[in-house]
Parts: sequence; C-alpha cells; structure tokens
Amino acid sequence: MLDLEYRIAELERRLANIAQLGTISAADYGKARVRVNIGERQSGWLPWTAARAGEDRTWWAPEIGEQVLVISPSGNPAQGVVMPAIYSQTAPAPGASADVAGIKFADGTVIEYSRGAGRLFADVKGDVEIVAEGGVTVEAEGDVTVTSAAAIAVEASASVSITAPVVSIQSTSGSAAQAALTGNFTLEGNLDVTGNINATGSILAGGANSNHHTH
Repeated sequence: MLDLEYRIAELERRLANIAQLGTISAADYGKARVRVNIGERQSGWLPWTAARAGEDRTWWAPEIGEQVLVISPSGNPAQGVVMPAIYSQTAPAPGASADVAGIKFADGTVIEYSRGAGRLFADVKGDVEIVAEGGVTVEAEGDVTVTSAAAIAVEASASVSITAPVVSIQSTSGSAAQAALTGNFTLEGNLDVTGNINATGSILAGGANSNHHTH
C-alpha cells in the first residue's frame, strides 16, 4: 500500500514537472545556460532551445526577467530545457496583426515586414554595416532614394559606373553650390555650360589652344 502511494505521488510530481511556466532569474551566456524561478523554486542551470544548433547555428539569448516555459522530459527537472518566450504584462506583444512579423529591440530599433502592405521596414538606432566577400546587387522596380544628414562616401578599388538615360548632380546650397572633381576625365559628347569656365591651363579645340582666344 505504501509502495503504491509512493508511486502515485512520484507520478503526480513528475507530471507536474513536465511543463512549467517560470521567469529567468540568472544567466550564464558563456555556457548558454539560464536558471528559472518556478513559483518559489529556482531551477538548476538549464539550456534553452534555438532555431538551429548544428553546422548552422543561431544565437538569441533570453534575458533575466523573461517569461519562459520549462520542459522536463519524464518530469525530471535536472533534464529541463527552457523554451523562450511568453509575453507578459511587463513585456507585452509588440504587434497586434497576423499580417506583420517584426522584431522590436530595447534601444528602439524596429525591423518588420507587412505582407498585407508588401513592405519591409527597418528603423535602426545605430550604425548599419554590410560586409560581403562576393558582390552586392540591389534591384528595384521603383525609385531608389538615399538620404543622409551627413556625408555620403563611395569608395572602390576599381571603376565606378553610373548608367542612366539622365544623370543629374545638384547641390542644395543655392548660389554657393559646389562640385569638385579631382583627376583626369574624358567626356564623350557635348558640354553646355551656363556661366564661366576658368582654367589655369590650356583649353584645346581641335588640338589648338583656345584659351584666351580672341576674334
């Protein structure tokens, strides 16, 4: 009778331990382990689940205070695995539409895609750096606009090519507008100038010096 009561009690304990809600109370990111407060009990150091953990691996570590689910195979807490994450009153859902998938970071950065609008949006509160050992191709059926409150630099160890029916370079400084070109340039076609042409060297026309030419 006592043995049966013990077995029933042990079975109930294990069933209760199979899936439990808790809050992360400590983290060891070097070992990819966390401890979870489940009621008044704190778990041991447990791993958390990841999207990939083979030759291809992902990393998105859960944080202290995050609500999670602890799954314990056979109801054994020592073998528990942490499954992030569950929204809570202190960390509510950052969206309210099934059409939008997104990430909201603590610094205010937002990355989201709306399948209803067909729009990918990124609002980054810091720098954006893209490093590619191969080529980078950007194709768009609509306009491409680059706007910056600071300088824009394009550097290449080979040539830079711009191909378009019309190429326009315009300064927003009004009469103080300036454009500087350094190096040797070849122009194929006509050059129309509104204003003066100042040269410290020769201006050749058909091989002859036309600088300061008089009629």
